[in-house]
Amino acid sequence: MASETAEEQAAEFLSPELIAEFGDSSWKVRLEAMEKLHELVDSNPGFEAELITRVLSKKPGWKESNFQVTTKLYGILQLQSQKLPSFSKACAALTIPAMIDKMGDIKLKKAAGDCLTAYAEALSLQFVLSQSYDPLKKLKAPKALADSLAWINQQLEDFGIAGLAIRELIDFLKFALGSANAAVRTNAVSVLGILRRFIGPGIRSFVEDCNSALLAAIDAEFAKVADMEPPQVSKGAVEESAGSTAAVEELFPKVDISNQFTTPLLEECGDANWKVRKEGLEKVAAIVDANKRIKPNLGGLPGALKLRLADSNKNLQILTMEICANLAVAMGKPFDKYARILCSNVASCLTDQKDNVRSASIAALEAFATQSGLDSLVSSLAVSLVTNSPTLRKDLLVWLTSFCNGAKERDVTLPDLSPLAPPVLQCLQDRSVEVRKAGQNFLPILMVNVGYDAIVSKCSDLKGAAKSAIMPMLEAAKPAPPPRPPSAAGAAKAIPPERGALSSLLRLARPEAKPDARNAMARPLGRGTLSNLPRLARPGVKPDAYPTKAPPPERNALSNLPHLAHPGVKLGARPATALPGAPSKIGTAKPTARNLPTMPGPPRGHELSVMFSRGLEVGTRYSS
Repeated sequence: MASETAEEQAAEFLSPELIAEFGDSSWKVRLEAMEKLHELVDSNPGFEAELITRVLSKKPGWKESNFQVTTKLYGILQLQSQKLPSFSKACAALTIPAMIDKMGDIKLKKAAGDCLTAYAEALSLQFVLSQSYDPLKKLKAPKALADSLAWINQQLEDFGIAGLAIRELIDFLKFALGSANAAVRTNAVSVLGILRRFIGPGIRSFVEDCNSALLAAIDAEFAKVADMEPPQVSKGAVEESAGSTAAVEELFPKVDISNQFTTPLLEECGDANWKVRKEGLEKVAAIVDANKRIKPNLGGLPGALKLRLADSNKNLQILTMEICANLAVAMGKPFDKYARILCSNVASCLTDQKDNVRSASIAALEAFATQSGLDSLVSSLAVSLVTNSPTLRKDLLVWLTSFCNGAKERDVTLPDLSPLAPPVLQCLQDRSVEVRKAGQNFLPILMVNVGYDAIVSKCSDLKGAAKSAIMPMLEAAKPAPPPRPPSAAGAAKAIPPERGALSSLLRLARPEAKPDARNAMARPLGRGTLSNLPRLARPGVKPDAYPTKAPPPERNALSNLPHLAHPGVKLGARPATALPGAPSKIGTAKPTARNLPTMPGPPRGHELSVMFSRGLEVGTRYSS
């Protein structure tokens, strides 16, 4: 559609006067016309977006000199993408190159960037970027390119990499890395860092052809973000995980390499001449290295590798274990079926006295467990631990302890380790101190996973001396029981220690008083009952001498007992009859009805405590 035709068609819903004002010589008139059009677009969702875009491309045009008019123009384009259902990729393609050109303008880059972001939300980030690469490569101002890279960096954080053509983006970043401007190179490295967080370290292989200085800067950025999680996607409709997986699949498609392991090559790996075997293994290693992601189909290769793990030439053993580790990394989780085949043979190399052979074995086991999971190795490792080799047992137990502790730190659930229990108990009886120590270090992990009782049950077949030696080790490694939840009684407030003696003295079991004629007419004790009790006389003390206010209770309530704390009271004056429900030493005087308060049964312990604190004697309540 030509701009002239678009102007004629736009006259159906835009007045000729308004269209003329778009190209007026006065910037104020043009700005006012832009504001009017903004209001019209906002209130009329039926407008045709492409017609308006083509009219604006002519008047005021993408070369508008006044930044206020251009800012309003970009605002109209952004509003179209948000309000008009007719907005399409054609509208965006017409305007993206013009806005890319303004990304370096300090007055316009925000308006241009906001409009491009709105396009990405309405269409897709991939479409906006695909329309931007050519204009970006043609920019003459380095600042515009640097600011555009900063905008791309922010969009990757907001949108993620779902749906992106990653190879296309990396090619553009490599173009930017070749810029003579330091700001452009720095921003390009930052974008690579964001991609590293989404894709992983494999992205480095796509920039290895950069010069050493650039590679050093890229490696420094990758090291900085190595432990960072991918950014939380806040825009776009596609899930982050799905987008990341698709991007990895696009960058590193899985390849079927089984047809490359031909019969002549496998025969070469098994030749009687070690030099021929070496050449065959090197060819296999080259095939694996050339394919970062492979399908879980290796043909007859696992059988050939298994034979070479027992090769008499130690260098060929090491080379074979390196191939096995690389295969695990390239295949990932599906390698578990091959790990079960190769694990025992790899572990058997730990019997070797050479450190480099054992190091290669541990590296291969680490790759197996990391990529395919420890569950695929447990049964084979249990068989290997039975081997009566101190070096194998020690190194294997040390590695198992390290790997399991690392899995716990990464919050990875360990598989069932119960097959390891019998051979670990054998290791605890080994003659080698290092083996026994390694077994003791692994024992707590095993006990948490399997359970104390399950491991103790495995000791039933042990002889007396062996069992006596192992049981203390099991007891020492026994996990502490989980803390018991607090009971309702424990949650209650504890009695202070100084009052505990009196509470213990008065905490006597007594049956509930049966209702009789007197109790039937008696009122139940209320909160203030004790304060209304008649002031009962003590020997030698007049009732009027009692204070109207009770003194504060003493720290030791036992001091209020009549025969211990009140001078002038003779031991012979103790009442003759003991108070029901109270200790016998608290008085033996015969009670009289005149001095008895109206109470439903004998006083309780807390009532006696209050009475003692007020200076009342229990025994005298019943004296005549």
